[in-house]
Amino acid sequence: MPATATAPRAPAQGAGPRRESEGWLGLYREGRFVERRRRVHGGRLERLGVFELPRGARVLDLCSGTGEALDTLHEAAFQRLHGADLHPELSRACAARHRVVAADAAALPYREASFDAVVCLHALHHLGPDAHLEGVLDEVARVLVPGGLLHLVDHPDAPAVHIAFALLSSPLALATSLTRRWRRQLALERVELAWWFSRGARLPGLLAERGFATVARRRDPFFFYLTACRSGRPPR
Repeated sequence: MPATATAPRAPAQGAGPRRESEGWLGLYREGRFVERRRRVHGGRLERLGVFELPRGARVLDLCSGTGEALDTLHEAAFQRLHGADLHPELSRACAARHRVVAADAAALPYREASFDAVVCLHALHHLGPDAHLEGVLDEVARVLVPGGLLHLVDHPDAPAVHIAFALLSSPLALATSLTRRWRRQLALERVELAWWFSRGARLPGLLAERGFATVARRRDPFFFYLTACRSGRPPR
């Protein structure tokens, strides 16, 4: 079945997403951050095993932003690419290059079993509160085919991450244009990161409840890379 758009599903009551501030959106669109995403997304996708998928796979980039991951996949000869992002101003930035919709990740406008793989890079900590994250995972399970793969990257709740963030926030941190930008981003994401570090450990259990089995999990000092297979939706 093709990844056909349908009317968006309504998210669960009280499960609305947090919307990013204008300050965060402005920083996200800055050219230097865009170019950095272009440089690093290939390595992230490779660690997740996404390049091992057949080139005819139907792939959804969830929280696709300005489309750097989609660009990377297109350059690797993937053709059946889709993206979804909550913020219309971000989705418009890459709609001319890819099939991208403005949509809440907990209310995706796609039919069941539309995709062979879903990719979500560095966005999980933006998907709170708890009820919204659970709605997002419900939707991912719905739009993936049985046996489809979910590929995730985000920060672990690990000492190295907290030390790095503390150093970056310190007035003693080396002042360069890049560290100033990272410091601004960290300040703008402080609420989201605090929620994620307090709740992110629930992720494996939430995935298992929705019929996902972990295929691979890797970690470096600052990120985890998780691939899970949708084996079928459990009975409700």
